[in-house]
Amino acid sequence: MKKYVIDGIEIKDFRSMACAFADAVNAPDGYFGTDIPSFDDCFFGYVHFEKPCEFIWKDAHIARNALDCKQLEQHWLAVTECEFYGEHAKAMVQAARQGKQTLFEDVVSFIRSVGVRNIHHRVLLTLEIGKITP
Repeated sequence: MKKYVIDGIEIKDFRSMACAFADAVNAPDGYFGTDIPSFDDCFFGYVHFEKPCEFIWKDAHIARNALDCKQLEQHWLAVTECEFYGEHAKAMVQAARQGKQTLFEDVVSFIRSVGVRNIHHRVLLTLEIGKITP
């Protein structure tokens, strides 16, 4: 199974996260989505990478801290008018405002559901935590 490594150290927002995924799979023109719906689309063929595969997200704790509730709210506010994602977007904005969901958790959920939504696109996600220094 092909393994792709994501470097979590430089992830500060959605854009830097999408760039890290694009770098890992050598995506055409460095593209791996500009929002969660397009990021999700990349797993289903827009960006060609070997499947089944495993994404190993190193230093995931750094990305987890950066991709917080505020980032989730800002991100989904941008797509609340989208017909396909409208209701989900509104629910995510509400969850973010209530502190119940982060952008990191949302992204992880999308990735982990890829194989459930299409058995031909099996994608594993491993979150690794590096050494935490005081």
